[in-house]
Amino acid sequence: MTVFTDGKGDTLAGICSMLYQNHIKIQDFTPLTPRLEDVFLSMIDGKEKDRNEV
Repeated sequence: MTVFTDGKGDTLAGICSMLYQNHIKIQDFTPLTPRLEDVFLSMIDGKEKDRNEV
């Protein structure tokens, strides 16, 4: 499973807590750094949403 977050420690702690409470074990954890393309696309997506708001 891949989970995307805002990168804040509190968010990660909340995810881990929820998994623990539901008896779901984490077998592997790899933090991923966004690629330049990912950052660019998220910026473009945000601008499109701003234009579509009334």
